[in-house]
Formats: sequence, structure tokens, C-alpha cells
Amino acid sequence: MGFGNFSNQSHAKDSDYSDQFFISALLAHIPDTIYFKDREGRFLLVNEPQVELLGAASPSDVIGKTDHDFFLETEAEEMFADEQRVIETGTPMLGKEERITGKDGSVRWFSVTKVPLYDDDGKIIGTFGLSRDISERKALEFEREKLISKLQDALDKVHTLHGLVPICANCKKIKDDQGYWHEVDQYIQEHSDAEFSHGLCKACVKELYPGYVSEEDTD
Repeated sequence: MGFGNFSNQSHAKDSDYSDQFFISALLAHIPDTIYFKDREGRFLLVNEPQVELLGAASPSDVIGKTDHDFFLETEAEEMFADEQRVIETGTPMLGKEERITGKDGSVRWFSVTKVPLYDDDGKIIGTFGLSRDISERKALEFEREKLISKLQDALDKVHTLHGLVPICANCKKIKDDQGYWHEVDQYIQEHSDAEFSHGLCKACVKELYPGYVSEEDTD
């Protein structure tokens, strides 16, 4: 059984390193999860990050099992369907964003790549893949989407006055779209974000309370 076409890759003929050496180095040092599966989705080989993700104690607790033994049924079914598509078509699945729910209910997101696993005769005998944790990036995306949504809601609530506003030339009431007349302050408050703080101008103080102000105060 070959892990892809590693034997066909060009390297120095006098190299002291076997393909297995490079595979072992890859599995030991890449922080992303790496896994090899047969056509039925059973694990053949996994690295330590994958063991940790599955919540297993060691690779031996994973080999021979499937995603259905570790993940929610709906998530495991989707993973299996993706792998069957890769096996049937021979077309890799690149960078799919995948949600995974932990046993404690926590949610993590991964960028997942799965490609066909070939034997020495070029026959597809399974898949192998690499999953990169993008939970932090997704969290930032969700926060940005929430902020945009809040800003949009705020904008939707902003009322602005525009166009022609019918106003009575005598009493200065304003007519709304339904034909009703309103006091100026009431109308503006209902159609904008403005609020009123009531007071009296000098001319009105003089008219209403002539005994309390002098001529100089009302100029």
C-alpha cells in the first residue's frame, strides 16, 4: 500500500532517507491534524494532533475506527460523504471549512483538505487528509458579522427629514403623509433622532411675562 505517489517523486538517487522517513517527519512535526483512511472511512494512520482532536488516548485507540465513533452523527456523515466523493471522482477536496463539535459541546472550525490515497498500481484505496484549526479566524469573522448587523440595524432606525414638508403658514403645524397635522416638535422627534429641550425666547418672555423683564433684557 502506498501513501499517494511518494515513490514517484524525484529525489537524489544516493539519498540515505526512505519515503517512510519523510512520512514520519511529516506526521511528527506538522501541527495540523493528518489522517489516512481506507475506502470505508476507517483510520489507517493518524498523527498526534488528530488523536487529540478525537479525544483518544493514543493512535492505537483510533486505528480501525471511523469518524462515527468520535463525532456527531450529522458531522460524521458529512465527512464520510466528502471522502466517498473524493474516492469516486479522484478529485481532491481543498480547503473546505468544516465545523466540529466536541464531546463537551464546544465548537471548533477547520480548513479541511482530502485527497485520494493510491496503491502502487494506481488504484484508489482510500483517502488522506489534513485539517487546520481556523477557530480563531472564524470567531473574528462572526464578531465582525455581528457588528455589521448591529450597525445596519442602527442605520435602519435612523430617520431623516427630506423633500418637501407641508407646514401651516399661520400656526406652523406640519402635515404628515396621512394628512394629519402635528406640532413641529412632535413631528421632528418622530421623523429624526432630534430631541427637544423647551425654553422661551426673549420675545416670548416679554409677551407672556412683561412684568418680569426689562426692555434691555428683550433686545
